[in-house]
Amino acid sequence: SNEQKNIFKSINGELLKKEIEIIQPDMILFVTGWRYDEFIRAVFFQCEYERIEEGYLAKINHQYLPPHTFRTFHPHTLQLQKKFGHVFDLINENIEYEYSEQSTPVFRGKVHHLLRSNKTS
Repeated sequence: SNEQKNIFKSINGELLKKEIEIIQPDMILFVTGWRYDEFIRAVFFQCEYERIEEGYLAKINHQYLPPHTFRTFHPHTLQLQKKFGHVFDLINENIEYEYSEQSTPVFRGKVHHLLRSNKTS
């Protein structure tokens, strides 16, 4: 039923907010595509989307999200559309490489690898 779906979404949304609060990431990348924007907006009420690449990449601004929060499509979809490398270049251009003291070298290495080395288009 719709009521059960709404309860499920509410629980998942609260869980997501709690995870973000505990982990305190420097960056979040939602690989959900635009179809989950309604869910993101419900969880992060009054969040604002900045379109970076029409249809492929948006920056999401909200007080409970890190400044580097983006929404794009699943990497497989981006590869099929020949947008994978382009989208990650755009993310790279929009990120300031100033990580907090809490960031670990492992985290920085993974982000660097993802944004620099994993381009396929």
